[in-house]
Amino acid sequence: MRRARVPSGTRASGMTAYLAEREGAVVGTGLGIVSKGCVGAFNISTHPDHRRRGYARTMTEWILRDSRGAGAQTADLHASEPGFHLYESMSFGVVRGWTTFTAG
Repeated sequence: MRRARVPSGTRASGMTAYLAEREGAVVGTGLGIVSKGCVGAFNISTHPDHRRRGYARTMTEWILRDSRGAGAQTADLHASEPGFHLYESMSFGVVRGWTTFTAG
């Protein structure tokens, strides 16, 4: 697996977008935003054909490692139901719950 970062000219201050590629195909994405000593990890996703192979874990690890280098001391993310156990296994814990509203 190879990591590709979005070119610096397209990055906002404290924001880094990530792509995980395998054999020339994008298999995962993620976004890290560092502000006031905390990183927000957002939009961590894996293409359905490539799930359960460790890509989301690796993407999250990249974001956490790079953000530590940028001064982050804490991390925050909002897990989807399918991703909950992954983040729990990485020592994230529930701080507060969220209410989700759906149409229909």
